[in-house]
Parts: sequence; C-alpha cells; structure tokens
Amino acid sequence: MARFLDATLKGLSIFFGVLLFVSCFSSSISPEDLPYLSFLGLSLSYLIYINVGFLIVLLVLRRSMVLVPILSLVLSLPQVFNYIQFNTNNSVKEQKNSFKIKEFSFL
Repeated sequence: MARFLDATLKGLSIFFGVLLFVSCFSSSISPEDLPYLSFLGLSLSYLIYINVGFLIVLLVLRRSMVLVPILSLVLSLPQVFNYIQFNTNNSVKEQKNSFKIKEFSFL
C-alpha cells in the first residue's frame, strides 16, 4: 500500500508540475493549432495552489520527492511575475476632500 501511495504521489506531482510549466507558456501557444492547451493559462493560479499543496504534503510524507514541486514552482516564477503584479511603491499623493478606492485582488 505504501508503494502505491508513493507512486501515485510522484505521478500526480510530476503531472501537475508539467501542467504548471505548460500553462506558464500558454500565451505563446496558438489557439488555432492547439485549442485546448491555449486555455490552460486560465488555470495558472489553481495549478500554483496545487503545486504548493503537493510541496507541503511531500515535505511531511516524503522528503525525497519534494524536488519536483520545488523545481516546477521555481521554473514558473518568471512567468508568474509577468501575470501578477506586486506594487510596493505608493506614488499617488493624497489630496484633501477626496476619497480612496482600494481594490484587493487575490490569485
């Protein structure tokens, strides 16, 4: 039973790691050539969550298989930063008698 669990976790981890890597570069895939792969970019945030979940589970259960989710997350980081903005500077000056509109966007 333990061998089956190890094989299943390793297979699913590799599968979702490859899906994350392909979804990062789905913007360069033509929808006319591969229509289903071009929609894979819409699931980028969910695939990141799934890979982080695999990272946590594999850290607890099997430390030897933790390299696959780490590698897939590290390789996808440059493309993730193209999709998601992290603004740290506040260049808008506040005026008197005005109101602010704030938007909180999550993955």
